[in-house]
Amino acid sequence: MKKDVRPATSQLIVFDLKGNILSSCDTLFKASEERGKNIFETFPVLKCIEEDIQKIYKNDIPLFLPHIAFSRNKYHSICDFVFMKDGFGLEDVVVWMITDNAKHYRCLLNEKQPKNKKFYEQYSMANKGNNDSFLI
Repeated sequence: MKKDVRPATSQLIVFDLKGNILSSCDTLFKASEERGKNIFETFPVLKCIEEDIQKIYKNDIPLFLPHIAFSRNKYHSICDFVFMKDGFGLEDVVVWMITDNAKHYRCLLNEKQPKNKKFYEQYSMANKGNNDSFLI
C-alpha cells in the first residue's frame, strides 16, 4: 500500500451562534487559545460574510467560499472556507472548515514535476528536429 505523505491540509473551528469560539483542532495554525473570543473580531476576514453565516440552516447546503487569501500570525495561504451549522451537544453551532489548497498543490507539484520533466526530456529526444510544439 502506498504511504500517504500529504501534509495536513484542513482545520476545523467551531463557534456558537453568537460567534463565540468553542474549539479548534489547530492543524494549520493555533486558534484554540482564542476560545471564548468572538470569531468575527478574531478573524476580521469573516466580518463581511457574518450575515451569510447566520442565514445557514442546520443540515442545509454548506456555504462554500473558494480561493481566499488568508493570513493568521505566521500562517499565509490560499484557502477554501466551508461553513455549516450542526448540533454540538445541546446547542447548534457553526463549523468552519479551512482547507489549505496551497499545501496540497505544492505537494503534488513536488511529486509530479520530476515525472513530467523526465517525460518531456524523453519526448524531446525522440522528436529532435520536429517543429511541433509540446505543452506540459
